[in-house]
Amino acid sequence: MEEIAVKNMVCNRCIKVIREELIKNKIDFLQVELGKIYFKHALANQDKKKITDILKKEGFELLEDR
Repeated sequence: MEEIAVKNMVCNRCIKVIREELIKNKIDFLQVELGKIYFKHALANQDKKKITDILKKEGFELLEDR
């Protein structure tokens, strides 16, 4: 399982937006919580790039270092 941290997620609406975008872009995920997205498997670099672009488009950021 892989977990990524997301900056600027502050409410349930943020969770909904990110969940809908992941589904729309056919990205397989386990769960979206405030500040985190969980995936069943480790992400390939191209998938991480795609997720970064999706998050940026919606006003969020992928946190690389905690």
